[in-house]
Amino acid sequence: MTSATGNEHASVRPADRTPRRRTAAAGGAGGSGLFPLLWLVFFAVLVLEPARLDAVWAWFRDLPVVGQVVGWVVLLPLMLGLLIWQAPWAPWVRVTLIALLALGNVMTFSSRSPRPQE
Repeated sequence: MTSATGNEHASVRPADRTPRRRTAAAGGAGGSGLFPLLWLVFFAVLVLEPARLDAVWAWFRDLPVVGQVVGWVVLLPLMLGLLIWQAPWAPWVRVTLIALLALGNVMTFSSRSPRPQE
């Protein structure tokens, strides 16, 4: 739309044209690349050698308390996946819950392209 002055952008304020600083996506490169890889390994072990998850859980439980706290803080979604796997529920319930957890985790930390400005 052209205005009376012949400038087609006359209705746009100069402040709207200034370049916006890009902020880092949630999780940055580590969150968007590391968690999907860790979840792929988790599900590969779950399919190929489920007893290994039990061994990882036992190893983790044998760590000193400080190591366990650090593990829970740094790898919270995966630790919740291991905790769910240890639950006495039917296997299909555990796998479904872990899959939903993994999907939510990956979607939360994935990079999103910015929305177009109107």
